Amino acid sequence: MSRALAIAIVALAVFFAIYGIAVHTEVGQHADEAALAGGRSAPERAQSGASSLLRLVSVGSLGAAVIALGALSWLSRRPWLIALPAVIVGLSLAAAELFKLVILSRPDLWASSLHGNSYPSGHTAIAMGLGLSAVLIAPERLRGAVAVIAAAFAGGVGILVVTAAWHRPSDPLGSFALTLAIVGAIVALLDRRERGEPTPTPAEGRAPPSATIAARRLEVAAIAAGILLFAGAVLLAALRYGPAVAWNRPHAAFLGSIATILVAAGLTASALLRILPPDSAAAGSNG
Repeated sequence: MSRALAIAIVALAVFFAIYGIAVHTEVGQHADEAALAGGRSAPERAQSGASSLLRLVSVGSLGAAVIALGALSWLSRRPWLIALPAVIVGLSLAAAELFKLVILSRPDLWASSLHGNSYPSGHTAIAMGLGLSAVLIAPERLRGAVAVIAAAFAGGVGILVVTAAWHRPSDPLGSFALTLAIVGAIVALLDRRERGEPTPTPAEGRAPPSATIAARRLEVAAIAAGILLFAGAVLLAALRYGPAVAWNRPHAAFLGSIATILVAAGLTASALLRILPPDSAAAGSNG
C-alpha cells in the first residue's frame, strides 16, 4: 500500500472519529456549543466581518480560483494538471454536502443554537481543496511555501465559519480530514497509473527529504501559531478590556477551538507534503 493511500484511509477514519465524538456524544455536543457561545461574545464587528468575508466564497469566486490554478498549471508547462483543481474542489464540496445533508444525522443530545446537522463544513472543504490543489500543482521547490499559505487560508476560513456562528468547531475539522482523504486517494491513483505497476515497491510514494523537512517545519509552525493565537487573544482582551472581561468556559472553548482549527489546517497541509514524491504523477515527471 502506498503512503498516499494510507494517508487517505487514516484521514477518512479521522473524519468519522470526529463525527462520532463531536456529534454522537453529549460531551462533544456540549463542547461545540460552548465554543459557539464563546464566539457570540466576541465583538459584533468581528462576527459581522467574518460573515461578510465568507459571502465572498460564491460560485463566481470559486470558479475564478479554479481557473486561476488551472492557468498556473498551463504556465508551468504541466497542462495535464489543469483539471485537477476542479476535480479536487468539486469532489470535496460534493462529499461535504452529501455527508452533511444526506448521509449523516445529528441526535439531540444537547441544546444547540444551530438547527440540524452541520458536519462537515462546505466552505472549509472548498478552502482546503483549493489549498491542497495549489500544493499539488506547485513546483517541488515551492511546495513548502505554498503549503504554508494553503494552511493559513484554509485555517482562516475554518475560524471564520465558527466566528460567524455558521458552523460548530468540529465541522471545519471534519472538512480538513475529508478533503485530505480525497486528495490522498487521487494522488495514490495518479501515482499508480504513472508508474504502470500493479503493486508499489516499498520505496514508492515516499516524499523527498526536502519535502519531509518542509512538512516538519510546517507542523512545528502550526502548533506554535495555535499556541500564540490562544495566548495572544487572551493577552489582547486583557489589555484592552481589563476586568470588564468576565472569563468563563465558553470563552476558553472558543479560543481553544480556533487554535485547534489553525493547528489542524497546518497538519493537513503537511500530510500532503509527506506523500508527494519528486516524480509523482501529481507533480509531473518534468516539473
